[in-house]
Amino acid sequence: MGRKIILAFIAYSFIVAFTLGFTSLFIMKNTLKNLIYKQLNQTKIIANSLDFILQSNLNRLYDISLSGVINLKDNLDEEKLALQKAFDYSIFNEGLLLLDYNGNIITGYPEVYTYIKTIKFENFVKKISVFKKPLITPLIYIEDISKNLIFAMSPFRNSSGNFAGIICGIINISTTQINEFLNVNNITMQNSLLQMIDNAGSIIYTSSNQKDYVQLHHSYLNILNKKILSKKNGSIKIQNKHSNVCTYASLQYAPWVIIACQDSAILNYPVKYLLNFFIIITVIFILMSLIFATGLSKGIISPIRSLIDETKMIAAGDLSKELNILGGYEIEDLAESFEEMRKKLKRSIESIQNYNEKLESMVLERTEELEKNKNKIESLLGLIMTSQEEERKRIARELHDEPLQNLSVVLMQLNQLKQAHNKPMYEELEKIKELLLKINSDIRLIIQNLRPSVLDDLGLISAIKWMLENNLKSYGINYAFDYDINLEDMRFTSFMEINIYRIIQEAISNICRHAHAKEVQIKLIINKDTLIVNIIDDGVGFDVVKVLSQDINKMTDLNGIGLLGMYERASLLDGKIAITSKINTGTKITISIPLREVNIG
Repeated sequence: MGRKIILAFIAYSFIVAFTLGFTSLFIMKNTLKNLIYKQLNQTKIIANSLDFILQSNLNRLYDISLSGVINLKDNLDEEKLALQKAFDYSIFNEGLLLLDYNGNIITGYPEVYTYIKTIKFENFVKKISVFKKPLITPLIYIEDISKNLIFAMSPFRNSSGNFAGIICGIINISTTQINEFLNVNNITMQNSLLQMIDNAGSIIYTSSNQKDYVQLHHSYLNILNKKILSKKNGSIKIQNKHSNVCTYASLQYAPWVIIACQDSAILNYPVKYLLNFFIIITVIFILMSLIFATGLSKGIISPIRSLIDETKMIAAGDLSKELNILGGYEIEDLAESFEEMRKKLKRSIESIQNYNEKLESMVLERTEELEKNKNKIESLLGLIMTSQEEERKRIARELHDEPLQNLSVVLMQLNQLKQAHNKPMYEELEKIKELLLKINSDIRLIIQNLRPSVLDDLGLISAIKWMLENNLKSYGINYAFDYDINLEDMRFTSFMEINIYRIIQEAISNICRHAHAKEVQIKLIINKDTLIVNIIDDGVGFDVVKVLSQDINKMTDLNGIGLLGMYERASLLDGKIAITSKINTGTKITISIPLREVNIG
């Protein structure tokens, strides 16, 4: 018991530990998710701020195109002045250019832009002429000056409203306010690497010079390019020399993406700290549970085990020993209750035992008396049945010896009188003869029914055939008689044969008088050591329960005296009768008689 309680506490502790672990895992995932979400928000803020800077400077280019000062047919002085103003108040720190619709340089400010002539602007001009909106190029490396430059382009129209060319601003990120802005934000994002790359995979800005950080984006360059094109934000995990979690935010006005990467070990530090805290709490809880379970086992389980052992003795019937009162509080109260119960139970059992002894003696006497009465009744019933059959035999013999012989003498005398040639007397004598012949036939049938000689001479099967032929046929009832072929050669005791015959005779008699049946099936089979008789008719049927539940003094032959006789005869043979019948559904009678002494011959 103590071991079970300790195991239960251990199981409970592990359940709690599992719950705490699951909860801690959930909290850790949420914590990590929140940290990544926070970093993603900071990345979005940087991207939005850069979008604002780019939008403001693109608007300066657009304002020049709308100012009406651009006329490519004059001396271009006003155009240069407009470019100079834009240069002084924008991020275009490498100058501004004015291009025609073929991408050729018309003018610029400052005028030191000979290195620009090596760049082909045709593709950018075509895109702007198609989409009619500003465009910012990826990072372009100028080999002559060893600089990475970015070109911001905006279309302008002539006085007729047609596309005439492009105003182009040149940006060197490393010396603009964009670079300063990114440096400031990198300081606020502690332990993070901040990068900005374009859709060609070129690094526009990075907060670290370490090569492993500089090349982080190459592992997922295709993914980042898709994010830049679709202007999406999110996070990815990049595995290089270090495992890094990176958040990215695309700019709306440039094909650039801001990436903030942080080492997973640094990002997971709060999570690991929380995990270690939960592990320590779980271990402490399990140890305290074990200590509590052990103390509980020693303080409670031992008295309970002792009490259980003593109650087992009571359950086994030993009520002589008093219970030891151990433990305290509820356990002591429980032990005292058991002791009181033991005393009362002992007194009750002693009283019941005394009463059972008296009752057993009375039952034994009554059983012996009933058994004697039953034997007497069965003996008397057997004697009655035997006497009844003997009396029938005597009556049949006397009818055969006296009345039939006298009838035979009278018939012989009538035959002699018929030889006289008196015709009127001859006719009268013929009528008397016919009447006497009928009386002779009826007496013979009565004799056979009283004691069929065929039963004594040929056996049960032959007697049943004779009975069916002389009873059912005379009522116009069709019948089918099937029986086990072995029964033809079997002879039972005279007592058994006559009682089986009388049971079947009573059933057939009831069918003839009451059933109004058209078809009857009789079948005799031997199942192991039992003779089974099935009698089925298609007659009107009757309510079996109602007929058999009547008072025997009020019964008539119609209402069940014959049925009771069948039950009594079956009982004398230790057999059973089952009657199944309902109104207008016919009747089935099943008779089961155990076979004892059987003669085969």
